[in-house]
Amino acid sequence: MKTKISNRKIATTVFAISLLVALALAPAAVSAATIYVPDDYTTIQQAMNASSPGDTIVVRDGTYTENVDVSKQRLTIRSENGPATTTVRAANPNDYVFCVTAEYVNIIGFTVTGAAGPGKAGIYLVTTLSTLPTNSTSHCNISNNNVKMNDAGISLWWAPSNTLTNNIVSNNGGGISVGFSNDNTLTGNTADSNNGYGIIFRDSNNNTLTSNSAANNNYGIYLQDSSGNTLTGNTANNNSHGIRLDSSSNNALTNNIVSGNNRRGISIFGGGNNILTDNIVNSNDWDGIALRDSSNNTLTSNTADYNNWGGIDLSVSSNNALTNNNCSSNRGTGISLVESSNSSISSNDCSSNRGTGIFFRDSNNNTISNNICSNKDGIDLYYSNNNEITNNKCENNDGYGISLYYSNNNEITKNNCSNNKWKGIILSSSNNSILTDNTANYNNGGGFFLSSSNNSILTDNTANYNNDGDGFSLHSSNCTLANNSASYNYDGFFITGSNNILTNNIASNDNSGFELGHPFCKNNIISDNSIYSNNEHGILLVFNPSSNTISNNNIFDTSGDGIALDSSDNNLISNNNIYSNDDGLWHYNSSRNTISNNSIYSNDEEGIDLENSASNTISDNNISNNGEGIDLENSASNTISDNIISDNGYGIGLWNLSNNNIISNNSIYSNDEEGIGLENSASNTISDNNIFDNGYGIGLWNLSNNNLIYNNYFANNTNNAYDDGNNRWNITKTAGTSIIGGPYLGGNYWSDYKGFDVDEDGIGDWQIPYNCSGEIIKGGDYLPLVPSTPKQPTVLVTTNKPSYKPGETMTVTIGLKNPTAVDVDSYFVWYLGLPSYGYWSQMLVTPLTLPPNFDQTYNFSILVGNWGAVGFDAVWYVALLEPTAPYATISSETANWKYNPRATQEAEAKAEPEEIAKQIGKELEGVEFAA
Repeated sequence: MKTKISNRKIATTVFAISLLVALALAPAAVSAATIYVPDDYTTIQQAMNASSPGDTIVVRDGTYTENVDVSKQRLTIRSENGPATTTVRAANPNDYVFCVTAEYVNIIGFTVTGAAGPGKAGIYLVTTLSTLPTNSTSHCNISNNNVKMNDAGISLWWAPSNTLTNNIVSNNGGGISVGFSNDNTLTGNTADSNNGYGIIFRDSNNNTLTSNSAANNNYGIYLQDSSGNTLTGNTANNNSHGIRLDSSSNNALTNNIVSGNNRRGISIFGGGNNILTDNIVNSNDWDGIALRDSSNNTLTSNTADYNNWGGIDLSVSSNNALTNNNCSSNRGTGISLVESSNSSISSNDCSSNRGTGIFFRDSNNNTISNNICSNKDGIDLYYSNNNEITNNKCENNDGYGISLYYSNNNEITKNNCSNNKWKGIILSSSNNSILTDNTANYNNGGGFFLSSSNNSILTDNTANYNNDGDGFSLHSSNCTLANNSASYNYDGFFITGSNNILTNNIASNDNSGFELGHPFCKNNIISDNSIYSNNEHGILLVFNPSSNTISNNNIFDTSGDGIALDSSDNNLISNNNIYSNDDGLWHYNSSRNTISNNSIYSNDEEGIDLENSASNTISDNNISNNGEGIDLENSASNTISDNIISDNGYGIGLWNLSNNNIISNNSIYSNDEEGIGLENSASNTISDNNIFDNGYGIGLWNLSNNNLIYNNYFANNTNNAYDDGNNRWNITKTAGTSIIGGPYLGGNYWSDYKGFDVDEDGIGDWQIPYNCSGEIIKGGDYLPLVPSTPKQPTVLVTTNKPSYKPGETMTVTIGLKNPTAVDVDSYFVWYLGLPSYGYWSQMLVTPLTLPPNFDQTYNFSILVGNWGAVGFDAVWYVALLEPTAPYATISSETANWKYNPRATQEAEAKAEPEEIAKQIGKELEGVEFAA
């Protein structure tokens, strides 16, 4: 039975046996001879046949037509004067011109031509079974030959460790072919204008190619199934393919020049672990460098520029490292990855390309860092997930700096995406992204743009000076934007998505700091942001965004409104500081919003302005030192309650068909004009308000009819009321605690009412109706409230107003009554309570005997000190106690008041409650009650 022996097995056998037997079978040293052709022998073949190992055959000038078989080792065959004058032409075109089957053979200085038969080479080195085991075709030197017009120029087959130097191999079917041959060295060869390949390696490993030139071939240099080869300083120009590696691994390509090829410059198909360093690959019709299905390659400091497609292109190639490459001025992309993952793209210059600097599609888990990208677009990702994009300069692009499309879970950090003609960073249908510490300034279309990119996190990014664009455009949901800065853009933050959280951001822009502008813009939280010096609005809600929460923001120095709502419903605006704007808060055509617990002060126009807005709730706000306090125009069915409204032009104004509103439980004081003013507004209910120290307490003007005003406290206003319409100033007498503690509800308490309460029910019976000295033109208050007369000893304490600032004088009034007919012994006690501090302090305890029908009032003046920049609630508590244990309470009373620091007051540490009590105690030293 015959045994089949594969070519690969033959190569291994040839190489191994030749090494083992070379020394043992080496002939004894003899004196080398020099043989001349045609002097000594007519033909080269004859001279070879007559030669001995170590001889030199010198071929004189001329043309020799023969096929030379070289089968003797250590033989040198050289021309006398070089290839220009010495030609060896194949006698049989279907045979090799030189066929070398021995080791240590040198062929030097010939023009070799005419082996035109299929597969025939001008110079052929081959190890055959007939030469084994005595030798293999190795350690041969083929140099300075001109090999042309053969089917193959120079061919090595199973021929290891040979040297090819300075040969010109041109106009052949193929140039230099190395098959199943390892450890060969090719230096300074020129492979030009061959129909197929210039230089090709098949199944050949650990070869060295240095300073060779391959031009005008189909393939310049081609490695197939060949590994461990080193290509250094070669030139592969003007071929169809420059340098191509197929299924070839662990090769090193360094300092090669590959340009002007009709297809790719350097291409690697399959294989891996190749190293490409300092190669120049430019002006190729396709890509400069292309990897297909090839992994674990390293590309460093290569120049891939001016190619008609891209600079470096990876397809289905993973775990590659591209570092310090110059991929600029290509007609396509600088670097492109398609279906390529787990690669590192770092410190590359990808600028001046007509396409994108770095382009990814279907490529995951890559790292893109420290690259320079100034192109049509900087970095584009399509359908690419879990990538890291860090420290890149994506500036001066015609389009975007960085753009992601349908790409999820990417991390974009510390990139500079500025001066682009469109947007800095754009995410489209790209979810779960993290953008941190990026800069997107001076872009024409905006800084950051997210469309349908949900669950993304943007922190510590900067977007400034973006012309005609927004700093951050968020058309996405469930995103978090925190600690970002957006200044000098059109809008700072423009939002149309839902369920987003925007917190601790800075916004100072040409139009609005924040704009929420779409019906789908719902359930967003805008909190703890610093929003200032915007030219239009601090925060704008427009085109019916709803159910958003705007809280704990500082909004100031805006040329327009601090917060503006236009056609926006069901939003919550709470706990904001809104000051030094035009309007503090403006509503237009907006309903069912809640405005609560805001500090709204020092705005030029209105603190809160509602126009054509219904069913809103305004509660628990502190509204002070504005042009006007709360202004309603053509706004109905709103509720205004529990607010402190002071030191404005007017406190609350209802104008132009502002009907059916409820105004209750507000403290309205020290406003220059009306505490509450109505004009052409009807059917409003005004109750339970403390209204004092204003111009008019309340004014109803010009067709303001059918309003109900009851159970309010009017005191110390310049005029308590004015009314030229038909309004009701009381309800029917109804059991319940009045605003001054009486047993019945009816009308209002008036500080200038002079009537008497004959039946002691807390409602005046003489000089009714109360008409404010005629200022209430029609009717008046028929049930004015007056303090009721107790049936046992009572104590009363009041303050002249409910709120004080540093430097004001508080008047504390304490009343003692004994309506009985006998002396009443008691203890009088007086306490200061500071609930904000959880603190109570005893001011005075004294025994007291009240004679029959005793009724005395005592006034005490207390100067309010500078008790810190933080306001607090306080309470006076007075009581009459039984004179013996267990000292049961006969009567007690409290008066609640507030300490409000001035808005301009510099921040100081909180005063200690003991210190506050001590200061007040000094004011009360020497207090006596004479009964």
